[in-house]
Amino acid sequence: MTGIDKTQQGIEFGAEIKAMKSLSFVAVAAVGQYLITNRPQTTISYDNGSAPDTTAVTYLKNFYVYGTRRRHYQAESNTVTDTGILMCMQTIMTGNYMDLNPERRTQTAIQGLQEGDPKITTITQQQMLKGIFLDASLGKSIRISGKIFVYANFSISNIPQ
Repeated sequence: MTGIDKTQQGIEFGAEIKAMKSLSFVAVAAVGQYLITNRPQTTISYDNGSAPDTTAVTYLKNFYVYGTRRRHYQAESNTVTDTGILMCMQTIMTGNYMDLNPERRTQTAIQGLQEGDPKITTITQQQMLKGIFLDASLGKSIRISGKIFVYANFSISNIPQ
């Protein structure tokens, strides 16, 4: 594909709240809108020259840019004690889209189908990935003596929602 135009805009927020001397909470949120804003050209090449290369308009205008996080949230709590720190963290990511095949978004892909045929939507729609509860972890650092700490962490990653 050549000549892809994109709009990428979003907002990020982060805050730390110290609830007590020994307890703090951290929250982070990022929300974005990443869109393809035009109809780029796609050149389709066939293996071993079995058919001539073709160039076609790819109907991607207003599709989401794949591989970007549209919504990402993270929450963390930290408890500080005389013996160390207890940390709990969760990360959630949603609104992501699968990489797309540009050939499915050309006139050739829906050739022979009548206007309004539900197969057109099935062939051309963009596929959203399921949101994931990306990470959950619980960690504890323990002071052994002076400035020597031992840190234990339990973590689960890529948990489907």
